[in-house]
Amino acid sequence: MNSYHKIRDFHAARRLGVGASDIPTLAGLNKRYGQTPMTLWREKRGLAPTFEGNERTEWGNDLEPMVLRKFIANRYGQEVADDFLAQAIRGRSSGPFKRKTEAVHPERKYCLSHADLLADGIMVIRKDGAGEDIETTDEPYLVEAKTSGLYSAKRREGVAFEGYDPDDRSQFGIPDKVFMQVQWQLYTYGVTEAWVVVLIDTADYREYGPIVYDPRHVEKSLAMVEKFWALVESGTEPTPATWGDVVSLYPDLVDLTAMVSGEAEMEARRMIAEGRELKERVKALEEKLDDIKMGLGILAGDTKAEDGTVIRTMNRVLNDSEGRKLATFRDQTKDSLSLGEWLTSATAKQKKRAAIEKKVAEGKQIDPKDWEAAMLTEDEAKAVKLDAELRALGAYKTSEPYRVVTY
Repeated sequence: MNSYHKIRDFHAARRLGVGASDIPTLAGLNKRYGQTPMTLWREKRGLAPTFEGNERTEWGNDLEPMVLRKFIANRYGQEVADDFLAQAIRGRSSGPFKRKTEAVHPERKYCLSHADLLADGIMVIRKDGAGEDIETTDEPYLVEAKTSGLYSAKRREGVAFEGYDPDDRSQFGIPDKVFMQVQWQLYTYGVTEAWVVVLIDTADYREYGPIVYDPRHVEKSLAMVEKFWALVESGTEPTPATWGDVVSLYPDLVDLTAMVSGEAEMEARRMIAEGRELKERVKALEEKLDDIKMGLGILAGDTKAEDGTVIRTMNRVLNDSEGRKLATFRDQTKDSLSLGEWLTSATAKQKKRAAIEKKVAEGKQIDPKDWEAAMLTEDEAKAVKLDAELRALGAYKTSEPYRVVTY
């Protein structure tokens, strides 16, 4: 096993190398959360703040010792588990159960990780060759503790496996991202086995494992990490992986025109043609989805005649012949305050009025109909007044600017 030490400033330590939670980002599995190699590069270079958590991660950290206590209780008894929890609340380790540790690979100092729990030095009783009981030290292992909501924990298969398999409690039942994290921890700690424990929706506790060290998998991760860390040390930005990366690479939008020619022009035309084709396909798929929704609604519809009056209703649930739920229907409402149309027409009239007043100041003749057309209606005047009051109260929240492309 590699050497390890107690870590006090986790966020500062993460900037010094590539940690286990960084591996899925380098593999492109966190793009939908806005995490890419470029955003990670900026963090490592000190150009962007490191994510220090939110309310969700805070609750996860608070619940972590409780989840680990359950794991320890299942293996070593409640008394040992309670002592672990008592020490964990004080920020301490409990005997062989080490928390808040960091391992740095001895040959690659930029490869590091922080295991939720390292079990190192557990004494066990085994039989020797003569059948006698002997006290020996168990092999060290790691435990990764997770908390998850019900939806996030649901097993889904896509580009990568997400969620936790309710039936397969082996290393193949965990999300791909978690598997990658644990393999990186095993590599940096120099340990061959780990377990993943997860608490789902505050009541469903599961254990997955053992997760066995896979050198072929780690070799692929190392290839990504070595390439990435070379970019960090040289100050060379990674290739953009998302539109957000491109915008951060070119943050200022200027009123000029870029010119392309030759192969670059051909590539631009190819991408635009492909983009337009995809838009048409998306439009066709959306229309197909509407057709499916319409068809299901008709199947769930019910027509009755009472006293000569036709009554049409839609059932909330659509079941198959064996009573299994196929689809559900519900009405949704959304409260909103809309002044848009009134303010748009009022603004146009105010511009007309300003132009008229300018002509009057210049001594020009004005058609009375123009004056009448520039007068605000009662509703428009109320909307303008309300808009001013809302702005004075600070009720409008300006969203972060975002950039779009049209072609």
